[in-house]
Amino acid sequence: MDKRATAKINMFTQVDDVLTANQPIVDTSPAFQTMAAYLHDQTAILNTRAETLSLDIKGFTENKITAKQTLSELLVVICGGIKSYAKGNSDMGMYRQANFAYSTLMRKRDTELLQTANAVHNLASQYAAEIVGYNVTNADLLGLKAAIDKFKADNPKPRSLMINAKTERRELYRMVDDLNDYLRFRMDNVAATFRKSHPDFFKLYTNARRNYSEGIRHRQPEGGTGAVEAANPLTATKAIVEQPSTGALLQQAIQGLATNGAVPAGE
Repeated sequence: MDKRATAKINMFTQVDDVLTANQPIVDTSPAFQTMAAYLHDQTAILNTRAETLSLDIKGFTENKITAKQTLSELLVVICGGIKSYAKGNSDMGMYRQANFAYSTLMRKRDTELLQTANAVHNLASQYAAEIVGYNVTNADLLGLKAAIDKFKADNPKPRSLMINAKTERRELYRMVDDLNDYLRFRMDNVAATFRKSHPDFFKLYTNARRNYSEGIRHRQPEGGTGAVEAANPLTATKAIVEQPSTGALLQQAIQGLATNGAVPAGE
């Protein structure tokens, strides 16, 4: 998910936190109360869908890696038995067909690993009676077949995964844009009615609304009308860091030089 959509969802969450922390003020306006409830529900849905999308992709990757490790480990065991049998019978052709290290198998592309695994399974099945004396049992061959099938199941076609993720992201972006428009054209207008009656709350609301812009810091509201910041310190409104103007910085530098005797006072 792109940074802008993530920033907007974070902004929705911060606004929802401010509204929840100031529920008594919100409840003074039935229209705003209804809008706040809608925002709360939609924000929860967006956060859940965004998290699910992330976990689906992450889970797919983790499952594939685990299946690849399991398959490679079994291949190393079976290949070891085949190589021992081949070497004892001076069959270097068979030896080369099973000469795979774990690191080599893990570096293979998914399709190449499946081809290798199937080839090794076929070779081991052909010489099952011979390699049983080299600690390769029928159970090992059944385990290899199951690992091959598991790796296939945990490794869907990348194009299919990409299309599904793209479709889900497109729907998520549409929902984000719709909710952002809801705040811009409906909630913000009603929130403006609190400017005089609850100025501190209005300031908290507007600060949270602006928080999707990267790098913005906001001034702490002064007490007086009972507005409460969100309980979560990560989503609470932060204080503005006042930056002096260029002219003020220049004046400070001149005064510092004058103090040190580098520039005559008054120049």
